Amino acid sequence: MNVRSRIVRTLAALIVGAAGGTVVSAGAAHAAACPSGTGVTVVVNSSVRCDANGGGAAASNFARAGHSLNSSRGFVCDIDGYPSRAPCRGTAPPDAYWGLFSANGTGGGWNYASQGAYSLSVPKGGWVAFKFQNSSSRSYPGMRPYTAPAPKPKPKPKPKPKAAAAPKPRPSTSAEKKKATPSPSASGTPSKSPTSSSAAPSPSASVSGTAAAAAREEALQRTSQQSDSSSTSTLWVGSLLALGLLIGMVVTIWQRRARRS
Repeated sequence: MNVRSRIVRTLAALIVGAAGGTVVSAGAAHAAACPSGTGVTVVVNSSVRCDANGGGAAASNFARAGHSLNSSRGFVCDIDGYPSRAPCRGTAPPDAYWGLFSANGTGGGWNYASQGAYSLSVPKGGWVAFKFQNSSSRSYPGMRPYTAPAPKPKPKPKPKPKAAAAPKPRPSTSAEKKKATPSPSASGTPSKSPTSSSAAPSPSASVSGTAAAAAREEALQRTSQQSDSSSTSTLWVGSLLALGLLIGMVVTIWQRRARRS
């Protein structure tokens, strides 16, 4: 029974090992690897995947990358059903087992792990690999670890040029105003200036006005003198009449007294 299962496992290991020895193209592997300094790149034979979260034990990196590990007592019997999905029993033979490797991702090569997948811890940006061993000599993964280039930052959009602001009108100086307004000498026909007659009264008008004022004053004086003389004449006439009446009364009184005596 043990011999038969060992023969079956050896044949399956040869088939899987032959397939696992095929190295994927560099372009495909580079595209599948994690960017530099991030996650953990997971390699299973020729398969390359990225555990973007990284951290934790190596077994967690394989699980997050989509691989199924079947293990027993700390060693891995099969990955994703290879070499067989039979229950793990005992220790794998020295020429048919999954070898665990790791790299720090800073330019170094693969290191054979002295710990199991559930104990080994890989730093972010590092690599971890399972390579099926089908001979007594150790076989390293065909995909060499490297430092994946960081993604190029997206170019920032160029700012649109701002429209030039219209220049503000500059206040004109007095010299510019003089230039803008044509002078009388520059034009063909001189501009009409206000005459002296429109600006101020003529001498004849002022003389006539003065004479009229003098005539009015003289007429007022004459009227005043006439009124004064008429008032004086009236006063004299009244005085004479009163005096005449008084004399008449005295004469009458004297005559009466003369008759009585």
